[in-house]
Amino acid sequence: MGSVAAALDRYGIELFVAHEDIEPDREWKDEILNALGTTDGSVAFLHQEFKTSDWCGQEVGWHLRPDRHRVAGLRGVHALAVRADELRPVRRTAHPAAYYTGTRAACQTQDLPLAATPDLGARFTFVTPNLCNDMHSCPVASGDRWLAGFVPKVLASPQYQGGDTVLVITWDERDVGAGNPVAPIVVAPSVAPGTRSATPYTHYSLLRTTEELLGLPLLGAAATATSMRPGFGL
Repeated sequence: MGSVAAALDRYGIELFVAHEDIEPDREWKDEILNALGTTDGSVAFLHQEFKTSDWCGQEVGWHLRPDRHRVAGLRGVHALAVRADELRPVRRTAHPAAYYTGTRAACQTQDLPLAATPDLGARFTFVTPNLCNDMHSCPVASGDRWLAGFVPKVLASPQYQGGDTVLVITWDERDVGAGNPVAPIVVAPSVAPGTRSATPYTHYSLLRTTEELLGLPLLGAAATATSMRPGFGL
């Protein structure tokens, strides 16, 4: 999407892509409705999971509804559908490196597409699935299928087989229940199968645990967060 936006910008056309343009602290519904109310056209990239996404249906529906001229100040728009079966964008809001502009040079060599056989040679590897595989825009089953193919590759890697690698699978949000709880799944040779911890953790707990395992200083709120090491035997 970034390359499409850059190409259109040369012609004075501004492209709005929700997962690229909305900042993490902004309300998505309000930002999307505002964009829909000021747009002159829309492009729907059709791929395998397009029909199963509630978001795609809702946004295209706004453009195609016959009374759009009277709803929320929407102007008449042109809609274009493009087949893109292999298009799988990654959300900028779920990609931490995009916010650290001072690391641009390092990103040239360290922020890479995920290979068929993941390279786990670095001390720390962060993997961000695309919008479908992270279950944001596709059913949970899509994410399950991706994990079923990815996790065995990690477990078969020399780093994991060497006994010094921890795999943590987690989410940024759930939007269900008080406190928006999410599941952390911790896999390591030292973690007994079936281990469950009743200790409340936060994302800062995961940051602290990572820094402790790597022997790094604790950043910000990680200094006071509860470590996950005792609960999972890391």
